[in-house]
Amino acid sequence: MRDALVAVLALQPYLSRPDLFRAPESQSQLQGALATLATVRHGFYQARGTMTSTGAMATLFSRQVELASKELAAKNDEAARLRLTGVTQLCLNCHLRRQAKT
Repeated sequence: MRDALVAVLALQPYLSRPDLFRAPESQSQLQGALATLATVRHGFYQARGTMTSTGAMATLFSRQVELASKELAAKNDEAARLRLTGVTQLCLNCHLRRQAKT
């Protein structure tokens, strides 16, 4: 899980700068972060601290990472950037909220 958070944080400078996101020299960093996120198979918290490894959030996360990877490979940079912005916001919002409750 730590690797996934590192990948999310590594993506942030690229997501906030479209020119940097599109730059050819950025592609290996972006692909590496996406490859890490594609391996995430963690549960999402439900009521009372129980976890599930299935469900809508897990499916949404996996699908969005997969689509962003395909968009990036197809040079559809702006769609990939916007999709990854949403996915990483989901990660950060959920994990920051979870930390605040513990």
